[in-house]
Amino acid sequence: METAVEMADLVQEFIDSLAELPPAASEEENIDRLQHLERAKRALAAAQATATNAFVEQRKAHEAGMRITTSEQLKGIEAEVGLARGESPFVGAALTYTATALCNVLPNTYAALAAGRMSEYHARIVAEQTSHLSDAHRREIDGLIAHRLGKASSSQLRKLIQGHAYRLDRKAAEQRAAQNQRDRRVCLDPGSDGISYLTAELPTHQAVAVMDALQQQTNRRLAAQRRRQTQAAAAGDTPEAEP
Repeated sequence: METAVEMADLVQEFIDSLAELPPAASEEENIDRLQHLERAKRALAAAQATATNAFVEQRKAHEAGMRITTSEQLKGIEAEVGLARGESPFVGAALTYTATALCNVLPNTYAALAAGRMSEYHARIVAEQTSHLSDAHRREIDGLIAHRLGKASSSQLRKLIQGHAYRLDRKAAEQRAAQNQRDRRVCLDPGSDGISYLTAELPTHQAVAVMDALQQQTNRRLAAQRRRQTQAAAAGDTPEAEP
């Protein structure tokens, strides 16, 4: 209990110290401040991963001691992690999975996160993009990409990992690709002010075809709009732009 109180006091002290920071005197100082705070945020994410993994291991040991079957262990633990972090059970599951991967099979990725060299989002990419592989292959890829952690963009990181994954276990990579195609879907989510987000998860060739069709239709509409504007200008009128 004393440890929990000490931790709460330490975190509150940190929050208070941030609130008391005087305004930065220049643009350069603001940029420096952003960098330092981002590094701290990443280190905190690593600390959260450590705590999450320890929580999972403690719960597993507790339930094993109660002779709960392996298939029934850790029920609802993702929801607890999500609640502790103010997220949904779905996000809690992703955070839990990432934490256990970082602490058990991705030591270089964890070290980069803890040192503030890479973001939590990129750490999640490494965990997710290697999830279909054996622990041995995940550790191997973690070592192979260590020099790129914190330097590669999201897309570069995915491509780098996918290349190594295909080389190390072609069958597993092909099975993952096939599963992704079976899981394809289209989602419509509400935005704001009359806007909605239409998201499609498609096989690459289908996505390229859809994008090409949309681009061609857009080009035709823009060309037609330019012709109307030219004709209206010649007639001394100005039509409203087409949405």
